Amino acid sequence: MSLARRIVRALWYLTGATVQRLLREGMVLRSMVWPGGVVIVTFAFTIALLAFFRPSRDVAITPDLEPALVTALEDGGFTVHPTDDPHGAVKALTQPVGTDGDTVWTVGTSPTALELEAIVRTYARDSWRPQPPNRLPDVSSTSQSGLIICRILAMLFVTYGAVFGLGSVARDRDDGSLEAELALPVPRWVGGFARWIASVLVLAVFYGVSVLMLAAIIGVHQSSAVIRHGIAGCGAGVALGLMVVGTSGLKNGFSGPFAAALTGVTALAALGTLQLTWLPVASLFSRGQGYSALAVSIAFGLFSSVVYARRTGTS
Repeated sequence: MSLARRIVRALWYLTGATVQRLLREGMVLRSMVWPGGVVIVTFAFTIALLAFFRPSRDVAITPDLEPALVTALEDGGFTVHPTDDPHGAVKALTQPVGTDGDTVWTVGTSPTALELEAIVRTYARDSWRPQPPNRLPDVSSTSQSGLIICRILAMLFVTYGAVFGLGSVARDRDDGSLEAELALPVPRWVGGFARWIASVLVLAVFYGVSVLMLAAIIGVHQSSAVIRHGIAGCGAGVALGLMVVGTSGLKNGFSGPFAAALTGVTALAALGTLQLTWLPVASLFSRGQGYSALAVSIAFGLFSSVVYARRTGTS
């Protein structure tokens, strides 16, 4: 069998085995599911509460109310209910607010009452009118908030990537499986690249699902580009973990390489102020489409595999 075929087969089987090991670990699954799950459940619960307790936009009016004012109320989103005694309807709590064109009746203070008063005063050409609170934003106006949340999630997943790169090598060194892998008749970099591919695949799936769910709930500006930038950042995080792990094992000191990987992640994130759309992690804070960052991330993965091969060869 040619060397190229051996490399492809080794990449296929080592990547599959690494993915299976990652998904079988409960801590890994919890760390993947909880961040996005907590954010999404919190938003969904908040939206449900706001929808349930949203004040009614019904208004009691007199039958002879000026048609122009009735039209203004309907244009403002109110549902008008003509009645002979709007004040009595409000006092009896059958309607939340009422007006006869001169007076506004309400029980308590609510944004709906302020909106009604503002419309009535506008129609009467008063010099002053209240400023009701803004209505709930629509999806298009919340997409920027969704983008910020996705960036925060992406930084968390990038940190996970560094841990995956470090932990997969250190764990296998401690349990002896790394030596068996290095004995395969393929270059040493193959094992490192298989770890990089497997880790990025797992991170990409969970991060992508989190972004898509957020996009469905509150909207995310250019969600596909956000996913590409996030995957590129995860790839850079895994690459940093592979490069700094060296001869460390879980039993022989893990804090030093972990601190070095986090320093690298922080440095890349700090470069985001320069709007470098091609640099993974830094590109999370840019407006690019993410394709160039993905390409550079793959280059990072290949380079980290070479560094991994050199460091494992001297261990």
